[in-house]
Amino acid sequence: MDTPKNDKVILKGEAAIKKWKAGKDEWNKWVAENPNADVSFEQVNFALHRKGESEIAFAGYHFPNGDVDFSGAIFGDGYVDFSSATFGDGDVNFYRASFGDGYVNFDRASFGDGDVDFSGAIFGDGYVYFRDATFGNGDVNFNRASFGDSYVFFYGASFGDGYVFFNRAIFGDGDVSFRDATFGGATAFNVSTFGTGKLDLSGITAKSLDFEFSAHEKSAAPHSLYLSDFSLRKATIAGPLLLNHLTFNCIPDLRSTKISHHVDMTELKINLKRDRAGWQGFWHHNTNDVYAQAKLRRLKEIAEQFKHHEEALEFNALESKATRWVHEHSFFKNVLDMCYSFFSNYGRSVLRPLFALITTWLLFAGIYSYFAVKWCLTLRSYWDMFQLAAINSLPFVPIGKPLRDEVFTEYSLDLITGLSLIMGFQSLVSVVLIFLIGLGLRNQFRL
Repeated sequence: MDTPKNDKVILKGEAAIKKWKAGKDEWNKWVAENPNADVSFEQVNFALHRKGESEIAFAGYHFPNGDVDFSGAIFGDGYVDFSSATFGDGDVNFYRASFGDGYVNFDRASFGDGDVDFSGAIFGDGYVYFRDATFGNGDVNFNRASFGDSYVFFYGASFGDGYVFFNRAIFGDGDVSFRDATFGGATAFNVSTFGTGKLDLSGITAKSLDFEFSAHEKSAAPHSLYLSDFSLRKATIAGPLLLNHLTFNCIPDLRSTKISHHVDMTELKINLKRDRAGWQGFWHHNTNDVYAQAKLRRLKEIAEQFKHHEEALEFNALESKATRWVHEHSFFKNVLDMCYSFFSNYGRSVLRPLFALITTWLLFAGIYSYFAVKWCLTLRSYWDMFQLAAINSLPFVPIGKPLRDEVFTEYSLDLITGLSLIMGFQSLVSVVLIFLIGLGLRNQFRL
């Protein structure tokens, strides 16, 4: 029965269950007569009121403006339907509510301006729908909520000006979609756990987004995502976007994103998965993401815009690789790209081309020794040839010409014998390596 408290009506216990079982029309009539009442189904075991696999239906039910409490409620396995339910401006509490295996439907549900709390709620292995649900200006809390391995849809949901929390929420291996959702307040996914499905935030409008994910697998590194897709395409973000200290095993899609404030990409990393292309696998790889190049180009643009220098260089390198994997099938061009990667890490390494340059000096010193008439296997003679190779790489050094003339005379070297072609080839290789050293220094010191 209705319980008055300080002249406020509270519908709870058996009276609430009886009123619910009376059906939507009877329930809504009572709410119209008691518009400011509180309703409590705290710790009610709805599974006891199922008949076989019948649904627990609150579809189209209106709730008064008082507080609505489903905390600790047990719904059991089967369909739970709150579609088109309307809640008033009081707080709505599903704290630690337990939904079994089966569909949970809050499509087009409307929440007022009170706080909405699904923290610690447990959803089983069934689709969870909040499509086109409307939340008021209170805080919406899904902290530590646990979802099963089926799809979770917040497609088109509208959140008001309050905070939206999914901190430490656990999502399974199904797809999670917030596509075209609107977030009027700050939204946080701090230390959320996602499985191997797709995370779709394309087309959202948000005040700010804060992401800090944890690994799906216990053995995986922290903050590593094994998502098959992560999309913010066409999203509008009016505040900060935080993607720092994350490792993706897919390419985040930020194409056509409208960003008004700072984007934090500090130590954002991407591990691209690709397969060898049959017999061409020693020089060519395939990736099943045909938009990889465009996605990486957009990430590079954002990184450059917000002065994330290291990340911009990384995305530039990955963009070059994606071009090779997806679009470029020329053997020659792919080999050049692989050499660029090996010898300079796409212009990011100074030590690699420097080591390669010194190695060429050692190699060509031996070749020049072969052409010497007066050659003997001594440390001094090899050192002279090494100097010749070094000077040939550095023609702008003033002492270079006299030193070369002296070595030529000492060992009776003759350019006509074909030595000129070899020295010309060494000069060409050296120019390339010196250029890569300069490029590495430029990128190292952000010149």
